[in-house]
Amino acid sequence: MKKILLLIGMSSLAILASAQTVFNVDAPASIAGGYDMNYATTSSWGVADLTLPASSVVDTIAFVADATVGDSLGCNALTNGVDIAGKIAVVYRGDCEFGKKAKNAQDAGAVGVIIVNNIPGPPVGMAGGTFGAQVTVPTVMVSNVTGQMLADAALTDDVVVFIGNKIGRFANDISFYQKDVRRPITYGNIQALSQNASEFSTEMGAWIFNYGVNPQYNITLEAVVTFDGVTKYSNTVSTDSIVPGDSIYMALPDYSQSTYDLGYYGIAYNVTSDSTDNSTADNAVVTGFVMNENQISYGVIDSVTYEPIGESYYRPTGAVSFGMCMNYRNDNASRVGVRGLTFSATTFNSTDTTVNLVDEYVQIEAFKWEDNFTGIADAAIDNLISITTGDYDYTQDLQGDNVYVDFNQSFAMEDGQRYLFCVTTESDNVYLGYSSSLDYFANQDTLDQPISVVNSDGTLNLRGFGTDQTPAMSIETIDVTEVGIAEAKEDKILAYPNPAKNFISIPVGSVEVKSVNVYDIAGKLVSSQSINMTNSIMTLDVSTIANGTYIVALKYANNTTSKINVVISK
Repeated sequence: MKKILLLIGMSSLAILASAQTVFNVDAPASIAGGYDMNYATTSSWGVADLTLPASSVVDTIAFVADATVGDSLGCNALTNGVDIAGKIAVVYRGDCEFGKKAKNAQDAGAVGVIIVNNIPGPPVGMAGGTFGAQVTVPTVMVSNVTGQMLADAALTDDVVVFIGNKIGRFANDISFYQKDVRRPITYGNIQALSQNASEFSTEMGAWIFNYGVNPQYNITLEAVVTFDGVTKYSNTVSTDSIVPGDSIYMALPDYSQSTYDLGYYGIAYNVTSDSTDNSTADNAVVTGFVMNENQISYGVIDSVTYEPIGESYYRPTGAVSFGMCMNYRNDNASRVGVRGLTFSATTFNSTDTTVNLVDEYVQIEAFKWEDNFTGIADAAIDNLISITTGDYDYTQDLQGDNVYVDFNQSFAMEDGQRYLFCVTTESDNVYLGYSSSLDYFANQDTLDQPISVVNSDGTLNLRGFGTDQTPAMSIETIDVTEVGIAEAKEDKILAYPNPAKNFISIPVGSVEVKSVNVYDIAGKLVSSQSINMTNSIMTLDVSTIANGTYIVALKYANNTTSKINVVISK
């Protein structure tokens, strides 16, 4: 293994608000609405600026066909040009550059191109490659789920979609999106630092836009917070009017509780006016946060496993050393320690589809960030003091799977101290996971603090509030009293029989076990076990687990953990 140096440079951050560019299905009515997409930009394509209304396109879709069998990848000259001409072409991702697919569709007469992701997950960013500069028609990517929906609908109906900036498209059109709503400072929050309303509260409100032609009157914004089917917060606020092309911020009372139970809290915003809206798909925004015991994250985490969810994967084009970093600070941070980081990676974005993650090397690192900047405008990457590191070598091709990596030494955090937690790779094939369904832009003027940092070619580019890409990584915390103790417990517990065939017994004494997970040696979760105790001995059923070497990870009520190596042989 080799050590990766996180090269530090200085950069400034500009927060720019861009016009809303959307992918909307107009017909049939059964699937009408807005869907997530990424679009080709002028940086590596010959396309017009899709943020300008004049660049928009609306038309019927048509799936391309070439010499390949099954879902066409569009890597060769199209054989159904007569069906594509004058339509928005649909093609599947895979085998060749995005630019080549779009160029082939454009050559057949397409007025726009939709590229469907060929793997589960949201749309990814698209570099134009060799042919991108020759593509002038709007080109977007949608998820595999959206692509399947379009394909199913096209079997019986003409599917009409709109791609572009929607300003002035409808007579009555009030709108808002994920970037426009207030949300908690972090998505994954821990109870230890959220013990009451003073320690955890959320400003509520949203920016509301009038993209329509007509003035809008009597606009009402509603926000509801629910937990386990119970409404915890419900408020509305109204304003008199918004003229066409204008926007207004509508503030609601703060949301807080005296205590917070573990689990997912849903936040639903909805806006209405006294006009009949001609485009209702963007009148509601659903978001939320998770309260849990150990995981801190800006990105989305699973509400059951509390592990981060990689919704998209990214690395800067041409980057040699690349890392994603997460900024964190809390006034009560001294209550907890930090044990390690969880993240995911993929090579699916690589132009070489034969590349996998085996033998790829990733380093994690924790820093004290000593700059006392007062906001994003004067934020600089300087005075970083390394606290500890950790290393991970991929021994399996764990595409998109979470891996957890221990720091070489756990440490206690300090109240009010700013930290930077980083995952770094020098491989140009490794893309790290991000959450693309969140956007902290509306929090900017209140918090005025960076969230994450992307390390590229020796400089650190602050990706703060105003970006819709936050690291799909989480900080695993432990009780501060267990710093330096949790790691030492691993050699104190023995499992038997070992090797095991169908069942494993683990004596745990009087300590309360809260969760049991079985991982393979590459760190992939194999089984989450129910807790079955008899006379202080826990029994695990491994009858369905294949032969091999595994790690049994125990998490206790006092937030300490143990890891036990076991062998299954049948």
